[in-house]
Amino acid sequence: MFCSASSTGAAGELVMMMRNIYHHDLFTQPESSSDGCGTTRALAKAKSSYMLRHRRMVVIGTALLCLLLTASVGRNNPFVALFCFSLISLVITVTENTEKNFLKPTVIFPIFFYMYSTWYTYYAMATATGDPELLAQSLSYALVALIAFWAGSILVKKTVFCYFRHSQPRTCQSPFAERWIFYLCIVLSLSAMLFVYRSGFTSKREIKDAGTIYSVLITLGLLLATTIVFLRFARNAKCVTTDRFGITLAAICILAFSIGGERDYLIRLLMGAMCIWFDRRRKATTSIMLSIAFATAVAMPIMQIFKAFLLAPGIPKIEYALESFFWSDFTSASRNLYTLIEASPDQSWSFLFSDIARGLLPFGGHFGLQSSGAWYNAIFRWELGIEGSSGWGFGLAAQGYLIANYTGICLVFLIVGAFLSWLYEKRFKSEYWYAFYLLSLTTSIYCIRADVANFLSQTFKIGGVAILSIYLVNSFFDKIERRYRLSKFTTTKPAA
Repeated sequence: MFCSASSTGAAGELVMMMRNIYHHDLFTQPESSSDGCGTTRALAKAKSSYMLRHRRMVVIGTALLCLLLTASVGRNNPFVALFCFSLISLVITVTENTEKNFLKPTVIFPIFFYMYSTWYTYYAMATATGDPELLAQSLSYALVALIAFWAGSILVKKTVFCYFRHSQPRTCQSPFAERWIFYLCIVLSLSAMLFVYRSGFTSKREIKDAGTIYSVLITLGLLLATTIVFLRFARNAKCVTTDRFGITLAAICILAFSIGGERDYLIRLLMGAMCIWFDRRRKATTSIMLSIAFATAVAMPIMQIFKAFLLAPGIPKIEYALESFFWSDFTSASRNLYTLIEASPDQSWSFLFSDIARGLLPFGGHFGLQSSGAWYNAIFRWELGIEGSSGWGFGLAAQGYLIANYTGICLVFLIVGAFLSWLYEKRFKSEYWYAFYLLSLTTSIYCIRADVANFLSQTFKIGGVAILSIYLVNSFFDKIERRYRLSKFTTTKPAA
């Protein structure tokens, strides 16, 4: 790997490599290098840039073709629109997966966005319901949204990082304070679940309607515990399948799903573990990712049936039918967009501004701020006479449509794509950045069926505050420990 040089030159080369590793830029090479190493790295960088431009041209060409077909032939034909959306989703996923990394936002996000955007179309086709023209139009909006997400991601400068070996040991061990926070969160969650189990509730809806603090305690405890487990996984990916904290948390999440119907953190934990494992081993081939997506699609309707099954009387019944497969949480986002297109409500930029304020301001709900999702479920559906209390959610594409049609959709997904790609490039700065990116990525996938307010709130006010709190507590106790060791060292007198 190293070129032959004099001892002085070799030492200088070694110092330069260590400095480059510290600054996470493995391709940086001084111009004054007289040996062949700089040329080799320059050629490697040029080849990488050429391949990157080639892949982007493939995506751009496919996107233009799909947009042309959808605007002409697929305007009233959902089959053509579905084919075009499926094609661009597959092309983006395959071309962006050159590193075989499940953690990359342009790899994992299109897979889940495809399911969220097409499941209602598949359901309508299977049950012979729905207006073909409206179905095709909803798919055209999804097509533009995915292209905008990819365009936002390529605006971010790509950087080559090494793992944060310079600052973190290859161990899964947590600092003293971090371990005790985890133990406290587990005890808190178990105590709250015990109360819920003995309270006489029979469903998750009853627990939410009661407005008890115990559901909040369960959510808070699982959030902090999940963050700590992500930090441990980030320090050493080898312990993903053997870490006792991760195994304990998985069992607690299963129990929380069985009692409180909280499946979000179980899915988040499993997804985060898979992302870290594939991020370090680069084995996430396209076939593996599609298999994971299919398994998730099969599991979602089953998990919907078994929500809080320990509270429900009797044994839940599983229905084996094609329409049941396409009627799950993945149906909500595309169904809501279809409903908005059909009703054609007034569009306004106020939906964006109110969501930003609701998502970023502390206790925004107490100031009368209402998110777009809350407006849709509390006002819009009520005015249309659409019944149903759960499983509706909203959707990022639906909110973009509410803001300014195609312009609003492009703006929302450009920002989300650029933000996630920026965090992806920053993830190896420290284990805290890594865990924050994992929380943000899983939040973005969940918020495909939510709104901008939920995305901002869960990313910054919940995930960001959790990361910052753990970081501050670790730093505080670390300073105390260092001062104690220093004082002990200075007060120790040397032996006579």
